[in-house]
Amino acid sequence: MGHLFSTLKMKTLLVAIGLFFFSSHTAFAQATQFYLEDQIGDRWTVRIYVVGQPQAKTQIQESLYRAVDHARTVLNKLDSGNPSSEVGSINQKKTRGRVLVSEDFARAMEVALDVSRWTEGVFDVTYESQHGNYKNVSINRKNNELKIKENNMSLNLRPILRGILVDLMADDLVDAGWKNCL
Repeated sequence: MGHLFSTLKMKTLLVAIGLFFFSSHTAFAQATQFYLEDQIGDRWTVRIYVVGQPQAKTQIQESLYRAVDHARTVLNKLDSGNPSSEVGSINQKKTRGRVLVSEDFARAMEVALDVSRWTEGVFDVTYESQHGNYKNVSINRKNNELKIKENNMSLNLRPILRGILVDLMADDLVDAGWKNCL
């Protein structure tokens, strides 16, 4: 656990992505390397390395920027330190009940609750709460509804947020037609 959380505390988010658009006649020597470095939030930098065909440069750049922009948008929704984010808004209310959330929030909360269960609470998405624990929170992905069963609960996804964002970017790139993302 110590290694996991020390890894999560890194200042730089490093994403290595391999892209291979090879036909049966294309040789590796004809590939070109691309590099993207961009800020996601005020503390994190994303670095993406790509190997692809030179003629696909525009497509590669467009899909990279869309994936990074999507990650930036999701970070802004999930940042518990930002009172105007979705998480911040829910944390300010501190009341039990049901809340409709964005699809990105619902997806991230599903992951956070899964990690909370897998670790038997070692990671708890509600670890800052004075009352209750992850077992008092549920998400319905069909209608993107968050249910909080106790008052005075707070949500915090920061310890796993980098992993959520990396998975999101990889999924976006696969949806854009990329074959190999690591």
